[in-house]
Amino acid sequence: MSMCRTGTSKTVATRWFNNNQYRQKRARKDPSAPKRSLSAFMFFSNHEAPQVRRENPNYGLGEVAKELGRQWSEANQDRRQKYTDLANTDKERYEKEKHEWHTQQRSQDMGNPNCAQPAIAPSYQQNQNQPQPVSQVHATSPPLNQPSIKFNH
Repeated sequence: MSMCRTGTSKTVATRWFNNNQYRQKRARKDPSAPKRSLSAFMFFSNHEAPQVRRENPNYGLGEVAKELGRQWSEANQDRRQKYTDLANTDKERYEKEKHEWHTQQRSQDMGNPNCAQPAIAPSYQQNQNQPQPVSQVHATSPPLNQPSIKFNH
């Protein structure tokens, strides 16, 4: 993939829907990015869902989720601690993989000549302490050294 990934915005396009409602379309997630970590409840659900389905074969997906939520809320601290430890381990894994992935993406972007780097211009770095003369307030305004309105006294 030779795209630049310097922006942080997750929106890429805008659309107009019925009744002139404005909505932004989200950018696609990079498939090479690491998967997010699971919460303690998700570890609990993945472990307990097969048993809930065996005990209640006529339950649908929503009913199984409600039962898992009820069991999680009634679970004591010792039972929850097991899943909390799994979640903390998975969170550390995710943070490590995310850091490695961002480092890899940044090194790829640095080597891409089509990528505009968000670095400070070298001329500005050299003259940081010297004030730069302002020639225009805005791109469409006339230069400051030429008055736009002439007064006759």
